[in-house]
Amino acid sequence: MVTFDEALEAYWAYLKFQKQVSEKTLISYQKQFRQILQLQPASQLTELTVRYVRSVLSSLQSKGYAASSIAQALAALRSFCRFAVKQNWLTSNPAELVQAPKAPRKLPKNLDVDEIHQLLDSYNPDDTVSKRTNVMMELTYSCGLRVAELSGLDCGDINWSEKTVRVLGKGEKERVLPVTQVALNKLKSWLKDRSIWLKQDTEALFISNRGNRLSDRVIREHMRKAAVEQGLSKHLHPHKLRHSFATHMLEASRDLRAVQELLGHQNLSTTQIYTHLDFSHLAKVYDEAHPRAKKRGTS
Repeated sequence: MVTFDEALEAYWAYLKFQKQVSEKTLISYQKQFRQILQLQPASQLTELTVRYVRSVLSSLQSKGYAASSIAQALAALRSFCRFAVKQNWLTSNPAELVQAPKAPRKLPKNLDVDEIHQLLDSYNPDDTVSKRTNVMMELTYSCGLRVAELSGLDCGDINWSEKTVRVLGKGEKERVLPVTQVALNKLKSWLKDRSIWLKQDTEALFISNRGNRLSDRVIREHMRKAAVEQGLSKHLHPHKLRHSFATHMLEASRDLRAVQELLGHQNLSTTQIYTHLDFSHLAKVYDEAHPRAKKRGTS
């Protein structure tokens, strides 16, 4: 039976020569195993059991490692054990039976209302690029669009009389969203400049000065620059405007399902991440609605 060290050497060779992983990836895996073996020394492969794997994760957790770091260690163990099973050194993969701790879900960052006004009300109307960036930000915040939905818009997707926009979301699912009059006014102004830049037959709503549809990457970069020019300290990207839309709509409407529909979330649980933003309202609803809560504070 090969020793743990011999198995590791064979594994590194497998990753380098057969899998042809990058040097960076190889170094990362080797670092993971040095850390694992420092916490839980092992000399024989037979020591690799479910209990061993759990001990490694527990040790990392007790030392204050982030959930993402613990998940990386587990992934390294799974990969190595998978290799050992293929070599018939192990009969099964003990790491496959262990779940990594869930990383705490990061709360979405958003701009406050004053920052939104600062961003959207200040731009150079005589500069076509500035005007285009501004209307893209206005429309993103107006409708809570994903960047791919924004870049994919065609001129025919705007219904001027109904004040709506038709977007194609994830999974090719179409939804029709209301648009603010402010956004529509800016769109009308932009279309005049668009006609000057138009050099080919395209329905793309947002185009470059060469007449091509703007890519997601270009849109992100222009929005980032616009925020810098307005002196906003927070890094701006389209998804932050979408988060801001969701946050402000939920705070004002208290209607989680309506916000779910506007955002195009398939599951309500995805939208529920925003409910942390207004716990005071939830607490008030609880106090007023729960039969037992009504008696709190009474003697």
